[in-house]
Amino acid sequence: MKLAALCDAPRLYLRCARLAGRELAAVRLSEGWHFAGRHDAALQADLLQLLHDADQRKERWER
Repeated sequence: MKLAALCDAPRLYLRCARLAGRELAAVRLSEGWHFAGRHDAALQADLLQLLHDADQRKERWER
């Protein structure tokens, strides 16, 4: 996701976010997640915000 953001590739960024969202439990256990938490907390926050927004959209569509 970081590389996609740096390269200004929004479609790649979203695909990476979707993949990370599907496998969030495994992602949170990874060394990359811990590294991002120490060095780029904004990346973690962006991913969690994207997932939260997606959940809210899904709930609105289900009503």
